[in-house]
Amino acid sequence: MQYWPRKRAKRVLARVRHWPLQNEPNLSGFIAYKVSMCHVMAKDISKLSLTKGETLSVPTTILECPPVRIAAARIYSFDELGNRIVSEDIVLSSDKIIKNAGFKPTSKPSLSSNLQKLKQLSSDSQNVAEIRVVIFSNAQKGFLSRKNPLFLETAIAKDVQSAIDFISNNLDKDIRISDVFKEGTYVDVRGITKGKGFSGPVKRFGISLRSHKSEKTKRGPGSLGPWTARNAVMYRVAHAGQLGFFQRTEYNKAVLKIGSDAQQINRKGGFHKYGIVKHDYILLKGSVQGSAKRPIVLSVPVRAPSKKPNLEVKEIIL
Repeated sequence: MQYWPRKRAKRVLARVRHWPLQNEPNLSGFIAYKVSMCHVMAKDISKLSLTKGETLSVPTTILECPPVRIAAARIYSFDELGNRIVSEDIVLSSDKIIKNAGFKPTSKPSLSSNLQKLKQLSSDSQNVAEIRVVIFSNAQKGFLSRKNPLFLETAIAKDVQSAIDFISNNLDKDIRISDVFKEGTYVDVRGITKGKGFSGPVKRFGISLRSHKSEKTKRGPGSLGPWTARNAVMYRVAHAGQLGFFQRTEYNKAVLKIGSDAQQINRKGGFHKYGIVKHDYILLKGSVQGSAKRPIVLSVPVRAPSKKPNLEVKEIIL
């Protein structure tokens, strides 16, 4: 009952319901793509650990992180009902690829006029609480054969003026993963799990197999409910249905390494069901939900621990 309802996610890119606001202006989220798993030989640099100074084998997930760009900006106000959009999306990109998502790309001269419009709307309205940007993954250039980019709305900063300064400094510029996250920190990982289709209650909920003398079925629940006082089967009863392709969030995944030279991690012939990594990459400790090529949303941790990861990568074993 921890996750309900068990139904397919609406889209392949995970949804973020809460963005922790940062003091310094920067993107709070980034779009990455799952490549494969490997393990690294890392030195334990903790002072109080039982394995202090030893070299450990750590399971690791490789994510490819092509650069992202700002597509549009959105102004939000805050009232008793929550956040409300003040105006329509203000397009801040001249890239023609964004027109496939309904954004009309602007020309180079009109970028400054749209930025001026953003400044005017944020200054005129007294109820402006936050400015967010819509970023898109610039991965369609020879990457995964994706024609349409993925779009993600993300927060920038607490202060409105700081957000405007960040947007003006990054118009039509590539923002890399190293500009957003650093090694030796934590990130929250949101993604869609592997889809397994229609599955029975034994696989879906882990109920026990019944005796071979059971009536009607062995791989079904022993009881659907009482005979009296209820005219319906409760939704808590384990039944067959959709398994997988659910949105799941993992908090505080340690960032072991962020690299720009993909030759350090590429296998001969490419990764299974993925291919060759061509852009920046990030190594996260542990596993990440989803299949190969699945887009993953990396975000600033909501509740980051006080201690930093005490692992120093020495060697990557593919």
